[in-house]
Amino acid sequence: MPRTLDETVDYDENERTIFVENQQLAELADCTRSWVTQAANNDWLVEGMPVAKWMVQDRYGRCRGFDVPESVLEGLQQSSTR
Repeated sequence: MPRTLDETVDYDENERTIFVENQQLAELADCTRSWVTQAANNDWLVEGMPVAKWMVQDRYGRCRGFDVPESVLEGLQQSSTR
């Protein structure tokens, strides 16, 4: 199924990003680390987040974390405290 605009989180492409490790993003999104990595590798959405765009890889092509826009990270942190 193709991605639609209303399924994707809203953020500014030029806003400041914060590096988040795989496990931390998985915990904030309430899913497993392997799911986040698999979604990033296959360009799937995780809770509406285009993690493939944010993925940071090491020199061997392995996913090491994500450069998450600050507004999205703040929203995840707020929702996880509830």
